[in-house]
Amino acid sequence: MARDVKVNTSFYPGVDTEFDKLGDASSFSMIIKSMADGSDVTNLGAGSFEELTYTASGNSATTNGDALTGEKTITLASGSTLIKGEAFDDGAGNLYYITAVNGDVISLKQALVADIADSTTLNAVGNTGLYKAEAKIEDLGEYMVTISHPEFGHIALKYITVENTLDDIKANQDANFEELSTKLESLGATGTMTAIL
Repeated sequence: MARDVKVNTSFYPGVDTEFDKLGDASSFSMIIKSMADGSDVTNLGAGSFEELTYTASGNSATTNGDALTGEKTITLASGSTLIKGEAFDDGAGNLYYITAVNGDVISLKQALVADIADSTTLNAVGNTGLYKAEAKIEDLGEYMVTISHPEFGHIALKYITVENTLDDIKANQDANFEELSTKLESLGATGTMTAIL
């Protein structure tokens, strides 16, 4: 089912990478096509993707021993306040998601892409793995919005621009909402993402 959006009004197609991609908004792209003739449509919105974030908890930890590239666990010094479900920065700009805490050992969703030295401070960040971009279409009609990423492939979302008031659109969504799930696997894709309508 398509989502109705008000003509010439900003809306925000997005994806959820389930924490498999953090802080890499620039690798996402979006194309809007008219379903009437297949032509590309000029997006009047900003179009650039951003990762949704929340205010970080302030939790932190210090490593106890070196953690090597490719490993998915890190041993922490006592007194760590990092918790399961948080993402953290390794001090070099690499972001990781914590899937479990077992005593002083944390498990990561992604393997380390670089070594982390003993006594490195790890700080919680507000990264969510949710990405969105502004779109705006000036003409009435049906449109396909395709979001792409080199590692995650493509996902397509259908929108219908209408002249209704925003209240009418919301009521229609509440009554008829159904997640659109056209997932197009591309060669070389190593992750999955789901749509945020």
